[in-house]
Amino acid sequence: MRPAIVFLVLLLLPVASAAAQSEESAAQELFRLTNEARAQQGLDPLEWDERLAQIAAAHAEQMASHNQLSHQFPGEPTVRQRVISTGMRSNTSGENVGFAATVDGIHDGWMNSPGHRRNILDARFNAIGIGVVRNGPRVWAVQDLARRLPDTSLREVESIVATTFSRVRAERHLSPLSLVDAPNIRREACDMAERDSVSADIVAHRLTNIRSVFTFTASEPQKLPDGLTDSPPAAARSFAVGACFRKTDRYPEGTNWIVVAFF
Repeated sequence: MRPAIVFLVLLLLPVASAAAQSEESAAQELFRLTNEARAQQGLDPLEWDERLAQIAAAHAEQMASHNQLSHQFPGEPTVRQRVISTGMRSNTSGENVGFAATVDGIHDGWMNSPGHRRNILDARFNAIGIGVVRNGPRVWAVQDLARRLPDTSLREVESIVATTFSRVRAERHLSPLSLVDAPNIRREACDMAERDSVSADIVAHRLTNIRSVFTFTASEPQKLPDGLTDSPPAAARSFAVGACFRKTDRYPEGTNWIVVAFF
C-alpha cells in the first residue's frame, strides 16, 4: 500500500504547484491592470510590495474559506493593523476586496465601483500587494495599498526639516538663521514622543537659553506645518532641530516627533 500512497502524492504535487502559479499570475495581472488604469489618469505607477502581498493573500484565503466578502473577520486584525504588522512605514492605507469568475471581471467591478476606483486612483498611494485565491468557479482577490515611506534616519529627518525651513524662509525673503547642533533638542523630541503629546510649553520650560520653540509631528518631514516658517522671534539668530521616530497610541504606524528651537 505504501507505494500507492507515494504515487498519489506525486500526482497531487504538480496540481498544487500549478494552482499556486496560476494564483500568482492572476495577482500580477491585477497589478498590471491597476497600473494601466492609473497611467490612463496620468498617475504614477504603484510599486509591488511583497509585505503587502503576503497580508493580502492571507486575507484572500479568509474570504475564500468563509465564502464571503469582508474587510475583517472575527478574530482578524483590521486592515490598518495588518498593514502596521508588516513593519512598513506608512501614513495611509486602503484595501479593495472582490470576487468574480475571472480576474478581468474583478478589475472591471472595482473600476465601476466609486469606492474601489477611488482607492486604485488615489495619488497618495505608492505601494501595493495583491493576493488571489481560486476556489471552485470563483476568483477571490484582495488589494492592499499604502503610502510607503522611506526608512529615514533621525539625522536625515533633522537635515530635511532644517533645509526645507531655510529654503522656505529664503523664498519668502525672510532673514536667514544659522543652523546649530544641539543634541539635547533630540532628547526633548524623544521625551515628547514618550508622553505621546506635542507639548511646546513643556519643552520650552525644560530648555534653557532659547528664545522660542516649535513642536510638531510629521510622517513626511519635507512637509512643514503652517506657522513654522514665521514662528521665530525677530531677535532669533540661529536654530536647532531634533527628531525622534516613535510608534505611540496616537500614531500606531509611527511618526517623526520634531522640535525646532530658536536661539
